[in-house]
Parts: sequence; structure tokens; C-alpha cells
Amino acid sequence: MNNAKALIKKNDLIKIENSTYLDEHIKNKDMNVVMRLNINVISAIDLYKAFCIEKKGNGESSRIAFFLLDNFPDGIFIEVDDGLFNCHIFELKFTGSRDLKHLTKQLFSGYVHCKTLLSVLDIEPTKINFFFNVVCAQENNKQTEYNLKANARKVIS
Repeated sequence: MNNAKALIKKNDLIKIENSTYLDEHIKNKDMNVVMRLNINVISAIDLYKAFCIEKKGNGESSRIAFFLLDNFPDGIFIEVDDGLFNCHIFELKFTGSRDLKHLTKQLFSGYVHCKTLLSVLDIEPTKINFFFNVVCAQENNKQTEYNLKANARKVIS
């Protein structure tokens, strides 16, 4: 990986020594806050943050110019552990089930970006694993809503 790393733009693949974070700015009619996910390195693995350089004005746009799909997840991390490459694709959402079509495009874009990067780095495809992580502050589904509102369980004979 180190020889082919010369093909990658400087500061676009950064080794994480101790910790880093991902931010998502939540703006809607009720609130204007920042959701932050802290990522800590707790073992002897090598962890890299990929595609660190953002396009001007839009942090969630594709990093590769020839893609028609112009979406990007909030973060991509590549864990190198004993010759295996684990790609962790992160998307932060305030409400998890909101706009699933856009979420799918962002995660797919992250997958394609990882495949492209690891192909350039000449990594054997059998040594690559993908993990899709969606982190949300609240879930919007009927089962959770029912469980929160139900004080007593109904028994139907």
C-alpha cells in the first residue's frame, strides 16, 4: 500500500493516531445543532480517514470528478489489520428512517469511492470488507412510537 500511496493526493488519506470525529450539521425548523461522532483508536490497528479533502461549498459531493452520482457519506475510514482492509462508511442522520433514497445513494457512493481507492492502491479484492454505519440521534418508526406511548400492555383474549 505504501508504494501506491504516492498516487493519492496529499492529505486525502490521513492516518489517525488517537482519535478523530465526524460532524453533521442539523438544521430544521425546531433546531440548529451539530451532531458529533467521536472515533477512537483503541487497538494496534492502522486506521486511515479517506477522502479528507472536501469540495468547496459542498462537503457531501463526490470526490471523483467522472461520477454521475454526486453524493458522499459523512466519513470513510479504512482499517488495516493483519493484511485485511475493513472499509467503514459512516453516515450521520438525526432521524434514521428519513429520506432513505438519499441515504442509499450516499452509502453506495462511499462503496464506489472505496472500491476505486483500493483498486488504485492495488489491494486484493478478497482482502476487503465493507461496513455500512448509519448513526442516528432518533428513530422514526411506529414500533418505537408505540413503545414510548404505551403505559400498559393490552391483553386481547
